[in-house]
Amino acid sequence: MRLTAQILALILTGSSYATARGSDALPQGGQVQLLRIVSGPSGSESGGTFALTEERSSFNRSTDREAIVSFQWQGNPGPHKLVAQWKGPDGNFSSRSAFDYVAKERRFGAYWRLTLSPSMPIGTWSIEATVDGEPAGRYTFEITENPVAGIPIKRPWTQAELYEQLSRIFVVIERSTTAGRQLDLGAGFVTGKGKLYTAMSVVDDADILRGVFADGARRELTALLAWNRAQDWAVISGPDVEVPLSVASFEATKVGDQCFSMEGGTTGGRVLTNCAISGRRNPAASGLIATFLNGTGTPGAPVLNEFGELIGIVGATDVPGATRLPDVLRFRAQLKGAPIVPFSLVRVVPTTEPPSLTDLRTKGELIAAVTGEEHVLSGGFARGIIKANTVTPSDQRDEFSIRDPKFIVFVTWTPQQRLKGTSVLRLRDSQDRVVVESKPSKIDVRKGSTSLSSWEIPMMSAPGIYRADVMIDGKPMWRGFLRVTP
Repeated sequence: MRLTAQILALILTGSSYATARGSDALPQGGQVQLLRIVSGPSGSESGGTFALTEERSSFNRSTDREAIVSFQWQGNPGPHKLVAQWKGPDGNFSSRSAFDYVAKERRFGAYWRLTLSPSMPIGTWSIEATVDGEPAGRYTFEITENPVAGIPIKRPWTQAELYEQLSRIFVVIERSTTAGRQLDLGAGFVTGKGKLYTAMSVVDDADILRGVFADGARRELTALLAWNRAQDWAVISGPDVEVPLSVASFEATKVGDQCFSMEGGTTGGRVLTNCAISGRRNPAASGLIATFLNGTGTPGAPVLNEFGELIGIVGATDVPGATRLPDVLRFRAQLKGAPIVPFSLVRVVPTTEPPSLTDLRTKGELIAAVTGEEHVLSGGFARGIIKANTVTPSDQRDEFSIRDPKFIVFVTWTPQQRLKGTSVLRLRDSQDRVVVESKPSKIDVRKGSTSLSSWEIPMMSAPGIYRADVMIDGKPMWRGFLRVTP
């Protein structure tokens, strides 16, 4: 029996793989990460990229000429020792093939060919690969006498095609307050008649939303068709624009898959961004985590896979109200990536009169925008207050232990005009429920003077992330986040 093997570098945008039956991922701590294993009866290499013409894990020993198994890994560029070991169904047949290879990119791979013949054993065969002596994946496949059928191969889109598709559906969302302060940009996309999809975090913490569409037109976004803050998605009433777009199933999207999104500004520029699905969120969130290779991932932007199928929506964070870029980057760092909301979670119930964003804000359904930052010198959390010549927060921090007896919320005011009204502190949990509300107190600070307001809060009974809003006459003047650890 003749065995052959070939090795090639895999181009990031040119490979076509599907997660295969019977593949075993590397244990944590391995030098390389197994991304995919796939098999088929034939394939070819073009421009440094290998692609199977058909995918299947069963082979007929009489009608198929060979079985090709292809591995894809992610690791360090440079020289590697790649080894494959074939094993027959009875364990008696075994053959080893080893090659030296220099990887130019972080993603690299190899494929091996097993020549089939009518006399070879029927049953379950396997191939085990190692990279630099470390286990790098195991794959099983069947050799049979029965007729076998393959799976049609989906053609990966070029980056030019992905850019064109995203450009047709991508919408920049300008966000501002009624006072005219411009907030961080959000994004959305249109794929169906009268619907604009985005993240709920784009809708929250803003008074005015305005969409900038592919043709350069601007229009104010005024009505909300459906939303889910916990899952971070929203559907806004939009223009009648229909763009054919297939949706990838959540189950078919795997860790290691390539993904693509878009970022843009209000002047019309659009940039294709590359990402990779790098993890899954906790079961309650039912979402994905992506690592962006360029760009940061604009909340509300669409995410496509390499076949042009819609995976989902870029979320902001797992923390309601954390919509500003410093907070987004902080909580994404803790999440180890950007949250991706699977599109399968989005549900729209038809309604004749969708509620307006203005009415929802008036009723308190939406997280209100912070409107008084120009009057705030600083704000945060501390272990205590020192009362000496001046009143000063001591041991400032944004993380506390549940074993701490208390913490302090403080705001130092330097108003640009006289600040007078009734102040209240509200503390909310990760479900956006009010868990602490202070007694109302009068505040009166003259323009240009400095004054400290503080609230002593008994420690929370449960760990988690909490949002503090300091309000004056019902309007948020300062917002901060603290973490309580077990």
